[in-house]
Amino acid sequence: MIRLITIDLDGTLFDSDSKISNDNKRAISKCINSGIKIVISTGKSIKCVDSVIKELGLVDLQIVSGGTIIITPDLKIQTVMKIPRNSVFNAINLARDSSIGFGLDTTGGNLCYEKEHENLKYFLETGEIIEKVENIRQDSIVDN
Repeated sequence: MIRLITIDLDGTLFDSDSKISNDNKRAISKCINSGIKIVISTGKSIKCVDSVIKELGLVDLQIVSGGTIIITPDLKIQTVMKIPRNSVFNAINLARDSSIGFGLDTTGGNLCYEKEHENLKYFLETGEIIEKVENIRQDSIVDN
């Protein structure tokens, strides 16, 4: 008997417009009504999955931010697995030295970035909340 189904969002649950089809909604509802737990497992941020949780009526813990945060259906953080500060700083320095864009997803649900880059369009189109900052190495970002 199936007791749990985990579902990614982009390219899996979402259609090309980042919407959930009626067929998918019905299938998920049928699973929930049969006692099967439905868990979103996505790279998206906390704020970005809020509408999905509500739209589907999910009641179990959900996995967001690439598996680093587990949240309740009301967006309360249950578990966070943070990258060590020195590793974050090394990645930021490498991105800066290579002149490439870099973003940090915070437990507050924002994707923070310093430098404009082409991938930002994708994040905006898929509902992420992005925030341009002067210095991504700020303690309020790195420690969050």
